[in-house]
Amino acid sequence: DVTKIYVRGGHRGIQCIKFEYVKSGQPKRSYHGLSAAGFTQMFEIDHLNNEHLESVEGYRKDYSHGIQALQFKTNLRVSEMMGYEDGEKFTLAVDGKKIIGFHGFAEYNLHALGAYFTEIL
Repeated sequence: DVTKIYVRGGHRGIQCIKFEYVKSGQPKRSYHGLSAAGFTQMFEIDHLNNEHLESVEGYRKDYSHGIQALQFKTNLRVSEMMGYEDGEKFTLAVDGKKIIGFHGFAEYNLHALGAYFTEIL
């Protein structure tokens, strides 16, 4: 289960994203992108109290700018929008499932983000 999400952004969009999660009882980390000057925001998910990540929404511009903003929704609450609401809106969600991990592509900015889902038990 995803436990913490760190988003780093700047004037050209989201630069990188770091995830902390628990897999088979062990803490793990995943990192996509490069870190430069800008803002960092963190969203923590209380998986020990059955909070789980249900969806991600965001905004994406052309390839050179990539993802501009991200917002995370759990079964209990919604994060603030991290970044700039600029470009085409997208959503990563599957009814009845939770997000357990991510994959993506980044150069100087985060260009693509996908999610791995599993059934909610």
